[in-house]
Amino acid sequence: MLVTFAGLAWESADLRPTLALGVQSQVASHTSPPPEPGTGVRDTFADWPLRADGAGVLRRDDFAAGGVMSVQGTTHAQDALRAPTDGEDAPRLDLADYSLSVQKWGSTVTVGSFAYGASRHLVNGFGSRGATLHVPLSTIGDLTLAGGNAQSIVGWSNFTGFQESHNRVFSGTLGLGHTIEEWGAVRVEGSLLGAQSRPADDFNQASVTDAEASFEGSVRVVANDAASRLRVDGGFTRSRFDNPSDPLLDQGLAVVPTRAATRSALYLDAAYDLVRDWQLTETRPVGLTISYQAERVEPLFRSIGATTLADLEQHGVALQGSAGDLSLVLSGTLAHDNLGEVRSLLTTRTRQASAALTVPTESWLGTPGEFEPWWPAFDYGVTWIHQYGTSLPPDGSFNESQVPDQISTVHGPGVRWAGEGWSVGYQYGVSDQNNRQTERDRADLVNRVHTVAGSWSPVLEVSLGLDYTLESARNRELDRTDDTQRVGFNASLVPWQDAGLAAAGSVTFGGDERDTTRTRNHELSLELSQGYDVVDGVASRFFVRHVRIHGDQRDEIFQIDQRIEGWSVSLGASLGIS
Repeated sequence: MLVTFAGLAWESADLRPTLALGVQSQVASHTSPPPEPGTGVRDTFADWPLRADGAGVLRRDDFAAGGVMSVQGTTHAQDALRAPTDGEDAPRLDLADYSLSVQKWGSTVTVGSFAYGASRHLVNGFGSRGATLHVPLSTIGDLTLAGGNAQSIVGWSNFTGFQESHNRVFSGTLGLGHTIEEWGAVRVEGSLLGAQSRPADDFNQASVTDAEASFEGSVRVVANDAASRLRVDGGFTRSRFDNPSDPLLDQGLAVVPTRAATRSALYLDAAYDLVRDWQLTETRPVGLTISYQAERVEPLFRSIGATTLADLEQHGVALQGSAGDLSLVLSGTLAHDNLGEVRSLLTTRTRQASAALTVPTESWLGTPGEFEPWWPAFDYGVTWIHQYGTSLPPDGSFNESQVPDQISTVHGPGVRWAGEGWSVGYQYGVSDQNNRQTERDRADLVNRVHTVAGSWSPVLEVSLGLDYTLESARNRELDRTDDTQRVGFNASLVPWQDAGLAAAGSVTFGGDERDTTRTRNHELSLELSQGYDVVDGVASRFFVRHVRIHGDQRDEIFQIDQRIEGWSVSLGASLGIS
């Protein structure tokens, strides 16, 4: 049966508009000492947020048109979408997001918000506002073109994403693939990107940002064997990046011009399943995968379409094994910088090794076919990192104490029991930072954390949670140990239909072993909410919330003795129409 919309007949028309109105208010509050003037902290307020969303799809034969749009509004300037860039001048009602698409003959045109790119160093998940075109090329590949603003944006002012001539990005990717049943599959992608970028100033930071331009190309190869046991993903990118002259930065002064830099980046990811789907028992398949990662990004490499760390080469190996729900992951990484071997720069090398083990003891030691919650799930993780400078740069004005040599170790076990409606767990962690450079060999830090947490939900309408944390921080250089204890709770209750009562609170105590510092903080939050179904498609919810805080801090060394107290009562309501 055809559906008539906009004077045309469609096979299907799915339109879903929604509207959400609300009020968020603070009807009373008290803070001691009072906040400093100009901080924007309000004693009482009433804000009216709004959100309108729309989504729809129209279909007929091989033609489809669809779209989504979201508009947000507020009466409070600091909550406006463009407040970070426009401050008080930001529109109170603004466009948050939209995307319109048309499909015909297998091709898709999209206008509005998009995410594009899978080239790691060229354009990788780049999100912005503009337009994309995706065209399949029979069964051998596809072509994708994209263009738009050089950063992710909101608002009505640059609706298309192409309205700022010096702040645009254009890119295209051609992908060709072939599959041979006996051998496997391979896909080759070639991408180009040209961009000019002038990042928006941050109103709150009053920052002055620099103009950028780049032209880049990349080749990516993705392949696997017929059984997908071997998987390879590799790419090479060549980028020409420039910081053109910017009058806002030059200020009419004689500035040494920057030179465009042409640099390369490459990577290789490979994985092979040594063991796959081998049955240890009927319920315990065994798997073992080895993987290798390599990446090299030359000094001064930069791309507007992807985030990269320049001047870095790293290699990693990982071994991941599993037997049923038991898992073990081992990995190691080697990395170093200063690839250009500049004499005045410090060369840093990094060695990292890690291991993670998860053992659900019930499935291994319990009685088959029976639920025995007293058997815990056990996990243990350890990470070891050694970062050090290879030598003292002869032309860099360094001294021996500025050449890093640090070993960091983080490890700890965890255990958790879980039954029907309850759970209890314990986690222990140790973080050890061992500084070994000249004149800094006593600047060592050791942190130990014990955490116990439990939850109980005897019925669906009741939930209780309790946690306790004990943290010890040892500073060897200062011969000082600081201890912190925290007890927290949370509870929720559904006393009647569509109602909710929630409470959360914590008490934190801290201080050092010589009693020169002491801190004490209390927090409590209570909330009651009630929902109503007004009519079909219209729902509302109301809430009242009370928050109370108290804090004491004493420091004999810096002569600090202060107390902070505060409380607030908030009311709110929302109305949703769909």
